[in-house]
Amino acid sequence: MGPSRGKRLGGEMSPAGTIGFVTDEVSWPVWRPKAIRAVRLRPGSPHVSGLSWLHLSGRKSIPEHCPDREDGTHIMQDGLIADEIRRLDLEEQLQSFNDSLKRDDNDGSIHSILDGDVDLDLFQHVKRTKKELEYIAETYCNNYETFYHSTVNGGKDKDAITRKKALLSQMAEHISTLGEEHRTPEQVEQKIRDELKRVKKYMAAKKEGGLLAGKREIVLSSPQQMIADVIERTLVEPIKPKCGEGSSLDEAVVVDTSSVDIPTAGSSMEVSPPLFSRRTASPIQMRRKKRRLSQRELPQRPFDDFRCDFDFVKEKRRAVEDDMKYARAKLEAVTAERDYWMAKIDVLDLERQFWMRELERSLSSRF
Repeated sequence: MGPSRGKRLGGEMSPAGTIGFVTDEVSWPVWRPKAIRAVRLRPGSPHVSGLSWLHLSGRKSIPEHCPDREDGTHIMQDGLIADEIRRLDLEEQLQSFNDSLKRDDNDGSIHSILDGDVDLDLFQHVKRTKKELEYIAETYCNNYETFYHSTVNGGKDKDAITRKKALLSQMAEHISTLGEEHRTPEQVEQKIRDELKRVKKYMAAKKEGGLLAGKREIVLSSPQQMIADVIERTLVEPIKPKCGEGSSLDEAVVVDTSSVDIPTAGSSMEVSPPLFSRRTASPIQMRRKKRRLSQRELPQRPFDDFRCDFDFVKEKRRAVEDDMKYARAKLEAVTAERDYWMAKIDVLDLERQFWMRELERSLSSRF
């Protein structure tokens, strides 16, 4: 429950810059002068006339003209004053904004902006964005073969790359006419890549049989679902050169698996099992078959190749042995050098002891 506005004290307002509130309807906690501080407002506020003012200053005593507690009148505490000031400041901003709109146009047309035109513009922007995505997805699905052959997996055909560039330019021009922003072919291509990236994640999760542990479910939008359906039901063979014709290219084979009937039991398309299978084959026949396959897979290399390999291994072994000899000799040299310096340290120690004795002898003979 907030404070109510009381009557103006003495018929006069306090100086602009300090404010306090009184009320005749709410019983506030016990008055504590230390909890009150001056709260500043901008001079000339439009809400000054409707408030009650008291000139308070920090920890000073209550003014003489302030009503006492027996009349049921108390001054608000610091937190309540701050809340009321924020509310009044917000009302002032809204009132000034509304007044400026009324001054600009008095026929009431601008007031409709506050009612719902802003939300309508936002809805139209979202609608335009959805139309762009639907157009991109539809164009990609209609020209899926061109986009696929322009990639590395599709053979990276030069003609397909040229057609894709022209198609991207056409798409960018059409999308620019749908909305207010201008689109470039690079932006359209990047948008297609982003859509395909999410579609591939969805298809990978679907192929693995559901969600993995700790991962959220991937939900596709309607344009993304359109692309996923086309990729799943369409099989495009990559463009590869023929074996006997050199640089000539095979034509792409597009197979639509959605129209293929799956054979069922008892139907005319049922395929009979082969006469010879692994289960009916004897172990001897299986061993002979494996032996023939192993003989075919063995590489037929000439003897000179094996000889070169043997010589290479022999040379490599000799080089390794030489490296080991060098390392062993280097270790022996380091050990000998260490022994030399240890012996030199011993000699220096003996010399030090000799000169110390000579010094003691000379001092004893002198004194």
